[in-house]
Amino acid sequence: MTTALVVSFVIGVLGSLAAAFLFPTLQTGIAAALIRLFGWLPIRRRASFSGIWKATWHVDSPKFPPQVVDDNVNVRQLGNRLYAKFKAEKLACYFMGTIEDRYITGTWYDEAKGGYHGAFQLIADISTRSHLSGVWIGYSTSGVVKSGAWEWERKE
Repeated sequence: MTTALVVSFVIGVLGSLAAAFLFPTLQTGIAAALIRLFGWLPIRRRASFSGIWKATWHVDSPKFPPQVVDDNVNVRQLGNRLYAKFKAEKLACYFMGTIEDRYITGTWYDEAKGGYHGAFQLIADISTRSHLSGVWIGYSTSGVVKSGAWEWERKE
């Protein structure tokens, strides 16, 4: 009986530790997958940001022009969560954000492990909800932190 109790306790502790370390990673991945799969459904909060957008981010880098533009970004929304895949020149990047009032806050990253990644905050034009402006910040592949303006304009 004592051995069974000790084994149960150890399994419970190990399970709790595994959940504490794995859950945040799994939660982000699961949220992205759900938004990609079901973001086309008309389940929306008051503000809908789904649609085709033009994204322009400003960067000071020898690897990129001063303004990097993707004029065909498909933004998907599920509840108050946003997901988009966009291009930075030939680099595929991803955007995961949460809507809170007129603010969208989240993270962005490229496909490569250890590649470009960071955070952002955008503010929606309250009257039209067709323009977002804000700031991105993130690590470059050389490990240097960079930042710049980020603007989004709704096309459809």
